[in-house]
Amino acid sequence: MEQADKQRLSALVALYAGKDSRYLNLRGPAGTIRTLSYATLISETPEHADIVGDLSGKVVFIGVSELHSATQADSYDTVYSSLNGINVTGAEIGATAVADLAERASPYRPALVALTEIIVIALALGAAASAGRIVLLIGAGAAVSAATLAVAWYAFLTEHWLLPVATPILFQIPAGVLTAAWCLRGEERRQRQRMAGAARQYLPEEVVRSLASGPLRGPSPLAGEVRYAVCLASDIEGFTTLSERLPPQTVQTLLNQYFQGMFEVMQRHGGVISDIAGDGVMCVWSGPAYSPSACHGAVSAALELLEFVGQFNLNHPDQMMPTRIGIHAGSALVGVVGGAGRYASTIVGDVANTASRVEGLNKQLGTRLLVSYEVLREVSGFVLRPLGEFLLAGKSEPIRVAEVLGRSGDSVLAALAGNFAMAFKSFQSRCWNDAVALLEAVLREYPHDGPSHYFLSRAVRLRTVPEECSMELIARVDKN
Repeated sequence: MEQADKQRLSALVALYAGKDSRYLNLRGPAGTIRTLSYATLISETPEHADIVGDLSGKVVFIGVSELHSATQADSYDTVYSSLNGINVTGAEIGATAVADLAERASPYRPALVALTEIIVIALALGAAASAGRIVLLIGAGAAVSAATLAVAWYAFLTEHWLLPVATPILFQIPAGVLTAAWCLRGEERRQRQRMAGAARQYLPEEVVRSLASGPLRGPSPLAGEVRYAVCLASDIEGFTTLSERLPPQTVQTLLNQYFQGMFEVMQRHGGVISDIAGDGVMCVWSGPAYSPSACHGAVSAALELLEFVGQFNLNHPDQMMPTRIGIHAGSALVGVVGGAGRYASTIVGDVANTASRVEGLNKQLGTRLLVSYEVLREVSGFVLRPLGEFLLAGKSEPIRVAEVLGRSGDSVLAALAGNFAMAFKSFQSRCWNDAVALLEAVLREYPHDGPSHYFLSRAVRLRTVPEECSMELIARVDKN
C-alpha cells in the first residue's frame, strides 16, 4: 500500500473512531481553495486544459460557487465573512472538511492541556500575590493575559489546539487578581492593626495614629502641638538598693507585676503612659485647655496607685516598692523628638520636669503624694494638706504644693489635716514656740507624720535665731 493510501485510510479510521462533530480549520475567505468553473473543466481547448491541470488523485467537490455575487445560492457565514456579502460556499466547506481529515489539521480542545493551562495561571497569580504588592499583582495579571493569548495562538498554529482564551483573560485572571488584591488589602489592614496594637504598648495613641502612614522622615517628622497637660511622676523609694540585692530576673518579674498594676490604674483614669525610665513612670492627661476633669482624674489615679502599691507591698513583704508621686499641670508640647531614624514620644516643656521635682520633694517632706496648686485650683472631693511654697531645684519661682491625704469623708484624715493646719498657721506666722507645741501635739497623735517632723525641725531651728534672721533662714531652707 502506498503512503498516500495509508494516509487516507488512517484519516478514514480517525473519522469513524473520533468524535461525532469536528471544528473546521478554514483556509481563508471564499475562493481560497482552488475553484474551477464547470465550463472550464469540460472545455477541450488547450488554454483551458492548462488551467485545469492534472486532477488524478485529487478529491473534487461539485457545487454552486458564485464568488462574485452578493446573492449566493449556497453560502455560509464564517469568520472570514465580510461586508461585501461574499461567504464561503458549501463546496468549499466540504473540501475544507476533507482536507482537515486528510491532513489531521482539525482544531480540537485538549482537555488535559486546558486544565494544565488553568492550573499554571492560578499558580502564577498565586506567586505574584505572595510578593504582597498589589502593583506587582496587577502587572503579573497583565503579563499572564498576554502570555495566555500568545501561547494559545502558537498552539493553534503548530498543534491545532483550541486552548481557553476568553475564560482565562475575561474571568479567571481578573477574578484571581481582584480576589488576591482584596485578600492582600485585608491582610495589610490586619497587619496594620497588629502593628498599631503593638505600638500602643510603647507609644501614646496620638503618635500611633500619626505613624499609620509610614515611617517618620525629614527634620521635623511630627511638630506636635501645645496642649494643657497634667503630668503625674512616680518613683520607687530605695529601688537601687533593692535591685542590688536581687537577681536581675527577680527584679524584672517584680517590675512587670508592679507596672502592670500601675498602668491599669493610670489607663482606667484616662492617663497616657508617656515615659518609663528605670523604676520611674511619667503619665499624662492632656487637652486643648485647662480641664478640671483631667486634674481630678490624675489625683484620683494617684490615690488608687498608692492603694495598689500598699497591696503590692503586703504581697511582697521582702521586696517592697514604696512609691512617691508628684503631680503638676501646665502648658506643654506633646510630640516627638529625635532624628537619624530614632525618635521618642515625649512631653516637651517645664511641666514634666516640675512634676518630677514635686515628686522628689516627697523625700524631703516624708510624704507620698504631693500636688501643685496648678492642679488643685478647681478640684474637690479630696482631703488636702497645704504645705506652703517651695523653690524647687532649677526653678526661679516657688511652687505651692499640698499633700493629698485621701478622699473626702474620712474623719481620721480630716482630723489630721485640721490639727496640722493650726500648727502650720503658727509656723507661717513665725510663732515658733506655738508651732513647736502644736506640731509636737500632732506627732503624739500621728508619730510617723512626715510633714510634722519636717516643720517641727525647722521651727526648733528657727526659734533659736534672732527675729531679723528668721526670714532669711526660712528662704534658705525652702530653697534647699
